[in-house]
Amino acid sequence: MNRICYKYILYVLVFIISPYVFQGVSLDHPSTALIAALVFVLVNTLIKPLLLLVTLPINIISLGLFSLIINTWMIMLMDKMVGGINISGFWLSAIIALIITLLNEVLLDEKRTKRRYRKN
Repeated sequence: MNRICYKYILYVLVFIISPYVFQGVSLDHPSTALIAALVFVLVNTLIKPLLLLVTLPINIISLGLFSLIINTWMIMLMDKMVGGINISGFWLSAIIALIITLLNEVLLDEKRTKRRYRKN
């Protein structure tokens, strides 16, 4: 399957599980997580590269940690665009962004996967 499809499935799972883990997250219906994940993929594909380019100097100075802030902004933007999901506050969005970033690194890292299955 395509890498974007794996990310979409990961985002759906995170958005479905988040209301059970965090008190400040509410989801009207589980199907809302499908829409929220689709909007999040579109926002990450269209807007995030532009923000990364504009904030490149800050990102270099912070050694890449500002990317987490950009991911937080993307989650907050998705929250404003999708009506059935509510994430209360910047810090809760930052925690969800950190979880998504860590899961992307652990589950979808191609280099680690290639090393694991490389023939000796």
